[in-house]
Amino acid sequence: GLQRTPDGQRTLVNKDVGDERWAIDRGADGTVTGNVFFPDGREPLFVWCDVADGATADENGEIAYSCFGGDACPGAPCSPEGWAFIADVSLPESFFQPPMPTIGWQSLAPMTNGPRQEHPTIAFRGEIWVLGGFDDRIRNIDSVEAYDPTSDSWRTNITRLPRAMHHANVTAVDGRIYVTGYLGPGDFVPHGRVFAYDPAENEWTEKTPMPVARVRGASAVAAIDGEIYVAGGLNLGARAEFSSYEPTADTWTTLPDLPAPLDHAGAATVDGVFYVIGGRSGGIEGVSAAVYIYDPSQGEWTRGTDMPTPRGGVAAAVAGGKIYIMGGEGNPDTESGVYDDVEAYDPATDRWEILPAMAIPRHGMGAAAIGNRIYVPGGATRQGFGVVNEVDALTVESSLPAPPPLR
Repeated sequence: GLQRTPDGQRTLVNKDVGDERWAIDRGADGTVTGNVFFPDGREPLFVWCDVADGATADENGEIAYSCFGGDACPGAPCSPEGWAFIADVSLPESFFQPPMPTIGWQSLAPMTNGPRQEHPTIAFRGEIWVLGGFDDRIRNIDSVEAYDPTSDSWRTNITRLPRAMHHANVTAVDGRIYVTGYLGPGDFVPHGRVFAYDPAENEWTEKTPMPVARVRGASAVAAIDGEIYVAGGLNLGARAEFSSYEPTADTWTTLPDLPAPLDHAGAATVDGVFYVIGGRSGGIEGVSAAVYIYDPSQGEWTRGTDMPTPRGGVAAAVAGGKIYIMGGEGNPDTESGVYDDVEAYDPATDRWEILPAMAIPRHGMGAAAIGNRIYVPGGATRQGFGVVNEVDALTVESSLPAPPPLR
């Protein structure tokens, strides 16, 4: 089996090659060395291994390595000159993958363009994207930036939004990003304009807007099978309208209203089902614990088990089939009015579990997952406003696929 030593090495123990027992280490620099233990009690032989010419992982996920025996090579790279070929050894592909990050919260590089809140956050093309929002002077933002998990850095070479906006309804479908309504300059004025971003062209194009009577921002939004679902939102108060947008046809469809008006709720899809969790109605402290479930194949809403902590202004993300709800505002028990709660909902069991609290309690931010890590950029640490540039990530169950390592 694989083990990890305190110095970061990956160790493959008890690899049988014939009657011999091999113990092989992968050092932090990628060098593969080890020892061969013989059944007749001879002194162990030190070996150095290198990938066989042209070898790739086979159907069992193993890679062929050629191993050479000789003296140890401290202080210098091992090389086969003067060494005797010993054997070809198949090593599991997982042996060469970086160790999983420690479960829990980790601080990441701050956003390049400064603090922002009330911005959507999505995973797109292996990166974490943030779009719009407003800054510490409540100025609307039109910039877009993307975080690369492999380098712990942000890039800003992305065409700006066609309009400065916040509380935008954003999701990705079929390799494009869609804005389907937002709040804009002024006293949180709703706009129903729809924009699509094509990464190949690095440009935005305008599409058919939301029907005028159903315009709203701060909605719960997610996609299923190429269709974008927009539930509730804010337009002179919380709304219950539910609509879908079909990007290929560029058309809107009216769907059954939410059971209750909500804005600032969490949204997620799991196995082709749309979930709206928490949110609020009637102001910041009018928080909800409700879990509303819409199955497109049934065309109606049902109710799940309530979230343990009612709250709005939350961030939501899906990892390993569970929906993680983080932070929020409307907390009467703290001076800041902000929640640090992290709770996970399992649609398969309709049950909640309570997880370790956020490292930095916030609201007004989005969240998105790549593998088993959920990224949470920006937000605010006080009810209403209080924008920050903190960026962190929550690594959840280690059994899930890991994202690329930080470099």
